[in-house]
Amino acid sequence: MPKKNSLKINIGKRLNKERSCFEGYEIMLRTRTEKTSSSMPYGEARRLRYFVLICQELLASRSVNIDFLIDRILLQAKKVNSKLEKYKRKTGIMRTKPVARNYVRFSRWLNFLQLDGRLVSPNSYTVFVGNMDSWDDFSLSKKEKIGFFLMIIKKREIIDFITSLKVKSRVKDYTVNLSEHFVESFLEWLVDLGILEPSSKSFGYFSLTSTGYKLKETLTKNRSIFEASRIFSSCILNSDVSIGLSISDSEFLRVFFASLKYLAEYTRSELDSSLYSALPILLHSQLNIIVEFNQLPSLHTLIEKLKDISKTRDLIFNWDHLTNRGYIKTKGEISWR
Repeated sequence: MPKKNSLKINIGKRLNKERSCFEGYEIMLRTRTEKTSSSMPYGEARRLRYFVLICQELLASRSVNIDFLIDRILLQAKKVNSKLEKYKRKTGIMRTKPVARNYVRFSRWLNFLQLDGRLVSPNSYTVFVGNMDSWDDFSLSKKEKIGFFLMIIKKREIIDFITSLKVKSRVKDYTVNLSEHFVESFLEWLVDLGILEPSSKSFGYFSLTSTGYKLKETLTKNRSIFEASRIFSSCILNSDVSIGLSISDSEFLRVFFASLKYLAEYTRSELDSSLYSALPILLHSQLNIIVEFNQLPSLHTLIEKLKDISKTRDLIFNWDHLTNRGYIKTKGEISWR
């Protein structure tokens, strides 16, 4: 009978061999070092809801030709486009292939998917964005607003844009350093997140909301992504969110296993049913902890927490900080409670 430590080492040695289990998934699970397109794409992609739709469709199709994916996206968009009439903004509707292609390019820039030539593949963030909440309206749920913010605030261009916001804004106020297409997309994303409020359904001014004002003040002072995420989450939940993690091990495991179960279809190895890619599960757990417990733990905090807990549970957790990749191996049957 091998010792527990030797078993972990053997599992670690097998991880590279098991890459093929995920067929196109970005199982290297990079976070800060993950490769992204450095140049901003041309065109517009105004509504955040369509990014969820794209991620969900890509998860159903796996790695596909971009033309095939666009055809599939447009079919799904037809089912939700009518709901845009009831939303506070009508712009950004996806009806044509050029518009759908713009959304795919922006998805790549935001690291929501991988685009290599004409091949589009899901990555860990595809799984996260496509499964933040069971919602299909253009008015994002609280979970989706926080989840999207955690993703897009990583972009320096977004931080710069938020800090430059005025009490009342127009597209032409920001076209000196950014293209008009980018300005229009950014403004509309901030409307979806509740950071800006439009003066009309089509054109006009955008006004800072109280959330937007607090966020702008926070980022202007120290440009701290983590503090900005805390402020934004507090505003969306209408409750003070603290930085850190102080829940019990049992509560953490409950949230973690709920996320693992929810994402199992997309994170489980096809060759080993007890092996899961870790990053989507950790991101989903982080989002649920923010909403349920009003606590904002860093990814590093969650990794260290899971490492400690896995020593005494039927789990093998491996995380490589150099490559920012990780795997979860379960031993025996999992209790999902």
